[in-house]
Amino acid sequence: RQMCIRDRIEGTVGAIVLIEARSGDLLVIHSSPTYDANSLQENWDALNEDPAAPFLNRAVHGRYPPGASLAPFLLAQTQTSGALPQDIHKLEAEVSQSILTCTTPIQLPTTWEASARAGCPYPLTELGLMLGESGLLALFTDLGFDQPPQIRLDTGQAIDLNGLPTPTVTAFGQADILVSPLQLALAAAALSNQGERPNPNFLLEAESFNGDWITYRQTESSVRVFSANAAAQTASLLSDDTYPIWETTAYAVTETGQKLTWYLAGSLPDGDQTTGLYAVAVLLEKTNPALAEKIGQQLLLFAGTP
Repeated sequence: RQMCIRDRIEGTVGAIVLIEARSGDLLVIHSSPTYDANSLQENWDALNEDPAAPFLNRAVHGRYPPGASLAPFLLAQTQTSGALPQDIHKLEAEVSQSILTCTTPIQLPTTWEASARAGCPYPLTELGLMLGESGLLALFTDLGFDQPPQIRLDTGQAIDLNGLPTPTVTAFGQADILVSPLQLALAAAALSNQGERPNPNFLLEAESFNGDWITYRQTESSVRVFSANAAAQTASLLSDDTYPIWETTAYAVTETGQKLTWYLAGSLPDGDQTTGLYAVAVLLEKTNPALAEKIGQQLLLFAGTP
């Protein structure tokens, strides 16, 4: 599986996380570019000076604006809180002298599901207004954006969610919030797992020095984020026409003006559960939604193949 992933993202700066949505088992954590640990000594200086930062585990330690990849979560939360606004009157948004567009060209009038799947940022300002600062804070806390995932790796510090003074901008992921691909994959799992965000499991068992096997699987219960009905409805709204998955792609821009592409997807919660339910987050440090979608879809289909 690892070679399969490297082939798909080789030459691109980014990260991939694939998770089993019910158990929280982390099946893939991959950061690109990477390095060969067997050649560290001879390549240390070059690797250390590489501007692409191969030593940075972007999947775990990276902190990025999520952009309009927040759309599935805001849609699910809004369906829990009340009805969606009827009209969408604008699609693009301006951030730090950059224009954030939809990842797929669509025209007005359009639907909420079409704008969310295409990562259109401006419609999310309406949802930000509906939820308000307190509603967004509660949602992001439930999604785990305020704390590092509890796995047996150093995951760094999460952002401090003391307040969200600009909810209309925060709603499309461009103010007051930074997340890792791991955090977004866990959040995505909630839509496939009947609204519950699982606790991650990175290390399941390890053999001790005396030959005994020690179990490390977490026993904490999952966190209820959405009702099962809201999660199912949102997944259905974002369902793919070809595969039994829900998905969205979105752009984001960092404070330095760097453009990013996110792809979030997961198994439909009413799908064939004999092969497991999965969620994936793909981050590319460039604008290429077609590549991000291809990587994510292939991983989900591969994981779900018996």
